[in-house]
Amino acid sequence: MNFQSVSTAQKLPSSEGLKGGSTPKGVPGPLLQKNLDYVNTQVGALVKEVRAKGLASSTDIILSAKHGQSPTDPNALNRIDDGPLLDGLNAAWKRKHPGAGNLVAHSVDDDGMLLWLNDRSAAATSFAKQYLLAQSGRGTDINGKPKSFTNGGLSKVYAGKEAAAYFGVKPGDARVPDLFGIAKYGVVYTGGTKKITEHGGAHADDLNVPLVISGAGTPAGVTKSAQVETTQIAPTILSLLGLDPQNLQAVQKDHTQILPVRWPSAICDPGTGGPYAEQRAPHPCSFMLSHAGHATVSASLNPLKLPLCLLLRPSAHRTHALDQFGRHRRDGAPAGGTLFVHRRRCTWRSLPLRQLRR
Repeated sequence: MNFQSVSTAQKLPSSEGLKGGSTPKGVPGPLLQKNLDYVNTQVGALVKEVRAKGLASSTDIILSAKHGQSPTDPNALNRIDDGPLLDGLNAAWKRKHPGAGNLVAHSVDDDGMLLWLNDRSAAATSFAKQYLLAQSGRGTDINGKPKSFTNGGLSKVYAGKEAAAYFGVKPGDARVPDLFGIAKYGVVYTGGTKKITEHGGAHADDLNVPLVISGAGTPAGVTKSAQVETTQIAPTILSLLGLDPQNLQAVQKDHTQILPVRWPSAICDPGTGGPYAEQRAPHPCSFMLSHAGHATVSASLNPLKLPLCLLLRPSAHRTHALDQFGRHRRDGAPAGGTLFVHRRRCTWRSLPLRQLRR
């Protein structure tokens, strides 16, 4: 499942008579709150249907986002028209190189600046970097009033070999830009006033997203701290399906680990070939979406997309799980949990099941 409504509510100044984005910093405005409630209701309906179909003991749910939106502080917004910046760069290049064409071949500018150049030489990438950092002018704030900017709205620029190193590739790789500019916090490159947030940069608002795993393989009553990234979702899915994550080339090269969850003794850790050090009987649980420092869904969610994956584990791995599921249900043991997630840090802890739904 893919939810786009939260993204739209974060970007639009207003819609349906409701104010979009956050107001104040980190607190959803009326439009964003409405769409957070919508997503919350849909996730709750899905969980309810899974249980009604008798699939709770063999189903895992993963809920996450590929990125966030910036800025979450409306007072920091500075909308800068990137068109004149790039036109000026091309003109300056032509003046220095009579007969040359445009320097910029392609650009992707949102709350960061990614430029692919027609001339990929060190001289050209250095020229583009120096030119952009020398630019100043005026953008518009959250109320559409003029707001000054310097350094082209950029706080840091990686050009040529620096850009390749930033993305972890060899210089000259056409997949990555020749110049990557990290915008100052609050800067959104846009030619109008129809957007108040964007993504594609490197701020915490872009990188910090919710990541929740819920289901048959997730125990309650356990508190863990770990560093997690969304790159761990794919190998975790394979592990849940009883497949070996090491078959993924990216897992082999980057040594990506599965997410810190515990499975029954019948399932081994693919990374070591042996069982997990701590064996916990699984029982079904659901999670309240939350972000570090906030206690409710409405105060926290910051995704563009929320892919939701339903995973059925192979029946050979479910016998023990089904037995434990029934026992925990009879005992009335609490089930539930939450994952407070940063890109690099998170804390996992249990929460009552009822907190998933309003």
